[in-house]
Amino acid sequence: MEECLLPFELRKLKTIDNGGGHFLIHLGDIDDGRPPSGRQYNQCPESVYSKVSDIFELSPVTTFFIPGDNTWVDCADVDLAYRNWNKHLFHYNTRTDLNWPTLRTTVYRDHPTRHELFAFSLEDMLFLGLSLPGTSRNDEQFTEGAGSSSDRTQLHRDNEEWTTRWFEKYPTDEIKAIVIFAHDAIGETNQPFWSWFAKFIRKDYTNVNILIVHDSHDFDEEAGFLSMENVYLLSIDDT
Repeated sequence: MEECLLPFELRKLKTIDNGGGHFLIHLGDIDDGRPPSGRQYNQCPESVYSKVSDIFELSPVTTFFIPGDNTWVDCADVDLAYRNWNKHLFHYNTRTDLNWPTLRTTVYRDHPTRHELFAFSLEDMLFLGLSLPGTSRNDEQFTEGAGSSSDRTQLHRDNEEWTTRWFEKYPTDEIKAIVIFAHDAIGETNQPFWSWFAKFIRKDYTNVNILIVHDSHDFDEEAGFLSMENVYLLSIDDT
């Protein structure tokens, strides 16, 4: 169903009067989360990632991808899945063959190991892309300290360092708002990161509006997210 609808929706974007939209963000799950019958994990063939890459060539604006759990930490081979993300989707915004309008800003993707993390400022706002997939189905490859791409503890540290770097680079008196894109903002698996984030914001950043946009099964809006008046959560329906 989604494979049929996506091209239609992307083509429709081209017909809409562009009132200032400059980019498109995909929040993660690029394939069904249910493994094939009789299988414990998703098989995640490379064709899934390349097919999504082909479909989004229809996008009329610069496009970014946030990794989700279905085609990463739920896969039979977690690290191979991560390499497929890196090969086909993490650097999608750098494509020059699609004749996208110039984004007119510098996009930073210079984390030494997490190529999915990105940051840029546009129209006095800071935009951050984080790497927070939901709960892993493949616990065997998800053990803390295993050294794989899915090591959750290290993943949270990397996100904390990335967030700190860009919040400190842009003083709150120089920006109107901060927008954070992540696959998961409410699941138990990533609560250690969001608990850290709440403390980080309470310390120095209560005077700037922050919007967190994440993937969910239902559309919802929540003011006062993480018990802070300046933090808002926007849950996007993944259907």
